[in-house]
Amino acid sequence: MHISKQFIKPFPEYEDIFYDDLEQHKKHFLPICSINLQCIEPELDEWLHIVSAKEIHDGCVGDFTKPFHTNFTKADTLGFNVING
Repeated sequence: MHISKQFIKPFPEYEDIFYDDLEQHKKHFLPICSINLQCIEPELDEWLHIVSAKEIHDGCVGDFTKPFHTNFTKADTLGFNVING
């Protein structure tokens, strides 16, 4: 798949991804890339942000929360609220 440079931002700034509490987010997350959905659907001028957790210990995010997992929340899966988007 080829994505035009106007629709992808590799390693975007934290300020472009997170709404507040930037220092806390910098400790735990790494923005990988942002993709504008117009590359798929021209009427969708929205950015999708791909973020990785900085895993400083062995294991995965969510290893100890299996009783709470659903189809949308499971090991190595993160979700964020969308604010102003």
